[in-house]
Amino acid sequence: MKRVLVALPDQHVHSGVHERVRILAPHLKALGYETIALFPGKKNAVLLRKWPCPVTFYFGLYRPRKACWHNLKWILGLPFSVLSCWRAIRQLDADIIHTNGLLNIAPAIAARLARRKVVWHLIGDHYPKWTVKAVMPLVKRLSHKMVFVAERMLNYYSAKGSNKAVSILEPVFMYQEEGNQAALRNKLMEMAAGGRPPSSWSADMERQTWIGAIGNLVPAKDWISFVEAAERLCSRYSHLRFVIMGGRSATQHDYAETVLKRVERSDYRERFWLTGHVPHAGRFAGVLDVFMLASVCEGTPIAIVEAMLAGVPVVATDAGGVADMLSERRGLCCPAANPEALAKAVERVLAERAAHIDAREVAAWVEKHQPEKIATEFCRLYQSLGRR
Repeated sequence: MKRVLVALPDQHVHSGVHERVRILAPHLKALGYETIALFPGKKNAVLLRKWPCPVTFYFGLYRPRKACWHNLKWILGLPFSVLSCWRAIRQLDADIIHTNGLLNIAPAIAARLARRKVVWHLIGDHYPKWTVKAVMPLVKRLSHKMVFVAERMLNYYSAKGSNKAVSILEPVFMYQEEGNQAALRNKLMEMAAGGRPPSSWSADMERQTWIGAIGNLVPAKDWISFVEAAERLCSRYSHLRFVIMGGRSATQHDYAETVLKRVERSDYRERFWLTGHVPHAGRFAGVLDVFMLASVCEGTPIAIVEAMLAGVPVVATDAGGVADMLSERRGLCCPAANPEALAKAVERVLAERAAHIDAREVAAWVEKHQPEKIATEFCRLYQSLGRR
């Protein structure tokens, strides 16, 4: 059994990266690769208890933030983080270090010092161009393989044509709650940490059209544009309701407050429901009639695949690898940071009743995200690295 030390950028933000590691760990173990999750920061009893694979920690701050003092400490502490990672690699006798995120540098340097193989996973398009330009030469030098979540991301990271570059899709937990839409909506109301929707929703719920998205209240999801697009639609259609299915991020409380206040100021605030945290929210994608994602930065959001799995038509903005996910027959893609374009795309879906979507093509795309298939691709990638 070979050991893969998977370095994650944060322990306080549960993102698609964390979900990928959690989903794939048992499948990779069955293929001969044991996953060990490596987090920066202090020992966390919750992670130790809840993660489906072994967890360890190293001395280090979480990924850089907007706060200058935090970033200065991150830079000054880098040598100590490298040393701490090096010790973890040696103690665990890891064969491969799989680091996630452009700025998750310490584990990669430590791996090279320990003469281990390095896989560098590059996910989203939320970094400034100057950061990508400055860091990518180091990534290319330190890594043995670079993994991208979509072909489009190769251009963003200036890795097109590199013999180290590999594209592998993100896995999706292929499970949806059972029951008809009404039953799913009732169950979601019971589970939502943010409470039930406005009381006005209880009348004629079966005649309502629910439009929404799944994701934490973070700037990358651009919930302000979501709200503005929703307001445009509310002014034209009285039966529409809008659901924001996600909780607050531990590092983005100010932005979450901004979103909440923006909804409260809306003339249509009674048409919005912010559910708060819902465990494994993707399994409730079927409560929606249209999935509307307004992101300005993305990788390849698994929530889109979860919506497809539930048979919900998708409208999303052109961010990250979204355009690779949404062909004309799988959903609609529109410009980011453009509420009017987003609203018009939703109107098209409502008018055509998603007639342009090919169910067979959607099913084939969802099938590509099966965890077993993705685990097999990673197994081949690890095998291609050879012995340490």
